[in-house]
Amino acid sequence: MIIDRNAQVVPRRYRDRELRKWMGAAIAAADADDLLAAWLWVTEGWYVSGVYPLLEEHRDRITVKLTEARRRSRHEARSLMKFGPTPKLVKDHCAAAFDTLVAALITEERDANAALRRCGDLWTRMGGHHGGDPVDLFHRDKHSADVTAVEEVAGLARELEKAQSRLDRICAEHRTSMHEVALLQNQYIAHLVASDDVSPEGHYLKSTYASLLAHQEAVERELQEAHQREELKRLDDDWEERLGVDPLMVPSSFHSDTQLLKALRDEAADVREAVCEVKQLWSEAADRFGLAPKIAGYSPGQTGPADVSAVAALSQRLGESRRRLTAAISRHAVQASRDAHLFHRRVAYVNGAASVDMVEVRNMGHRAFEQMTARLMVRDGFRLIRAHGGSGDLGADVIAEGPAGQRIVIQCKHSSRRADVGTPELQRLNGTAVPVHGADVVIMLTNTGFTTPGRQFAQTHGIHAMGYLALQKWATWGDPLGEVLGLSEDGARRE
Repeated sequence: MIIDRNAQVVPRRYRDRELRKWMGAAIAAADADDLLAAWLWVTEGWYVSGVYPLLEEHRDRITVKLTEARRRSRHEARSLMKFGPTPKLVKDHCAAAFDTLVAALITEERDANAALRRCGDLWTRMGGHHGGDPVDLFHRDKHSADVTAVEEVAGLARELEKAQSRLDRICAEHRTSMHEVALLQNQYIAHLVASDDVSPEGHYLKSTYASLLAHQEAVERELQEAHQREELKRLDDDWEERLGVDPLMVPSSFHSDTQLLKALRDEAADVREAVCEVKQLWSEAADRFGLAPKIAGYSPGQTGPADVSAVAALSQRLGESRRRLTAAISRHAVQASRDAHLFHRRVAYVNGAASVDMVEVRNMGHRAFEQMTARLMVRDGFRLIRAHGGSGDLGADVIAEGPAGQRIVIQCKHSSRRADVGTPELQRLNGTAVPVHGADVVIMLTNTGFTTPGRQFAQTHGIHAMGYLALQKWATWGDPLGEVLGLSEDGARRE
C-alpha cells in the first residue's frame, strides 16, 4: 500500500528509527484484505463500546427505581391518611403493590447486572485479539457457525430493548395498583364523619375541581400563545424574500405549528369536558356533604353523594392530560430546535463555495453531472469505488461504499430538456444494480423528475428515485444523502 502524505489520515512520524522502518514495511505489505479486516475489527469494537453504556444506564435506572420503591414502601402506607389510622385493607393493598414492584425490580436488576458483566467479558475477549492479525478473524476459510462476540453483544442490545419495555410496563402496573389503593383510601374517607363545613369526600371533590380549573387555564394559555405565534407568522410571510432565502429551504414548522395546535385543541376540549363532569358531581354531592350552595352557575342537586370512583377517575384523567400537554410542548420545542439547526446549516452551506446551484446543474454536461455526484458522495463520507460511468458500466455511473460497508450504486440521468425518467431506464438499472454490482442501496439520480409509472416501479423495487427537489437538498442546500433518502447508517430505510 502506498501512503499519500497529503491525505487526511497518515501514519505518525515515529521518532524511533527502527520502529519507523518496521511500520513502513508493514504498511507497504498491507493489501485490501488487511485494510478491510482492520476496519471490521475496529467497527465491531465501536459497536460493543456503544452498547455497554446503554446497558449501564438501564441498570442504573433500575437501581434508582428500586431504591426509591424500598424507601416509599416503608412510609407510603403511614402517609396515606391525613388523619386517623390507616385502614388495614388500604395498608394491605399498598404493601402488596410495593412488594410486587420491588420483587419485579430485583429480578430486572439481577438480569441487567448479568447482561452488563457479559458485555464486559465479551469486550475483554475481543481485546484479546489486539496485536494479532485481523485477517485471521475475518478470513472466509476460518468463518464458523459459532456465535461471535459482537453477535452476542447485538443479542444483548436486542434484549435491552425488551428489558426497557418490561421496566416501563412494571412501573405502569404499579401506578395502576396505587390508583386502586387511592380509590380504597377515598372510599374510606367518604364514610368518615363530616367536618364542620365540608366532608373529606367534599374536600377531595373540591380539590379535583380546583386542579382541573388550573389545568384548563394552563391549556387555554398555551393554545392562545400558539395562535398568536401562528398569526405573527402569517403577517410576516414575506421574510424569506427579504432575506433572499429560497422558501423551499425553510422547514415546514417555520410556517405553521399545526401539530402543536391540534394537540392543544384536543387537550382543551378534553379538559372542558372533565370540568363539566366534575361540576355535575359537585352538584350531586352538595346537599349531602355540606358544600357551598352554588358553584360556577350550578345549583346543588338532590341526588345524593358523589361517586368517589368517578372523582378519582377524573383525577387520573387530569394527570394523564398534564403528561400529554408536557409531552406535546416538549416535542414541539425539540422539533423547532432541530428545524432551526437545519435551516441555519442550509443557509451557511448555500452561502459557501461548495453549494451547486440548480441552474448550474441544468447547464452542465452528463460527465460533469457524474463528477458532481462523486464529489457529493465524498463530501458525505463515502469511499468512491467508481467516479463516473462509461462504456460497459452496466447502469452504474457512480459506485461508493459507506462507513458501515454498505454499497451504493447510482445511475445519473442528466437532462437539459427537463425530460422525466421513465420505467424503461429504471428497469435496466434494477436488472444490474444488485445482481451485477452487489448494491445495498440503488439510486436513480436526475435533475428533472420521474413519470408516475416510473416512480411506482421504483417504490415497488426498492430503488431510491432522486429527482429535482431531492437533488436540490443534496447539492444546493448541503443535506447529507442519508437525510435526503431517509436512510439509517447501515443503508436501511428509516421507518
